[in-house]
Amino acid sequence: MNTKLYDHKPAQQEKLAAIGLQAAGMAHELKNPLTCIRGFTQLLNERLGEGHERTYLRYIVDEIDRMNSIIGDFLRLARPSAPDVNRVNLNNLISNTLALLKSECEVAEITLDKRLTSLPEIRCDGDGIKQVLLNLIHNAMDAVACSETKMVRVEAEVLNADEGDNGVILIRVSDTGEGISEENLGQLGELFFSTKPHGTGLGLAISYDIVKQNGGQIDVHSRVGEGTTFTLHIPVHHTVEVG
Repeated sequence: MNTKLYDHKPAQQEKLAAIGLQAAGMAHELKNPLTCIRGFTQLLNERLGEGHERTYLRYIVDEIDRMNSIIGDFLRLARPSAPDVNRVNLNNLISNTLALLKSECEVAEITLDKRLTSLPEIRCDGDGIKQVLLNLIHNAMDAVACSETKMVRVEAEVLNADEGDNGVILIRVSDTGEGISEENLGQLGELFFSTKPHGTGLGLAISYDIVKQNGGQIDVHSRVGEGTTFTLHIPVHHTVEVG
């Protein structure tokens, strides 16, 4: 079984710093014309009847939204915002996140299996953890898209619960996809590396940073032909990094 523990290397930090110097300016230069193009495209879409032309316009809007998403990912890495820390009920957070994906999974004929134990409330960046879960679950859904068995499982439990604040919450996202090769496994989390044809390689890097801000870590276990499991380790008690 392959295992990769995410940890940014000095070279990775230098890349992030370089992005930070340019990302804000780039975002403004690109977002403004994209917003204009999107607006006029939607206006044309409203004036056209159903047909191929209207379908093409919807494709354009979808691609503009994808470009805006990529720009947002760059900004998240380059200029991370201060985490919004609150007391979070993780059972509710995980359940609500899965509810958002229920229809998408049904359309794709993917079984979304939830296995949660009773988790403690903790102080953390709930919105950030939700973003990480959405990213990992979407990756898992992509991984099983062509599999005979299409299943994504989300599990959560507490380790060392009897130690109170020293406990650790484990959240696992598993899939029944084809797995990740040892060569690719070693590059996961590197900026701009992705196993997906249209991936940017930014999602996992962002997820790593969010979990790290919350005092945790991410590891991944994968076996070719059997599937992949990403595990979040989140301490029950931690002072969240604000800057």
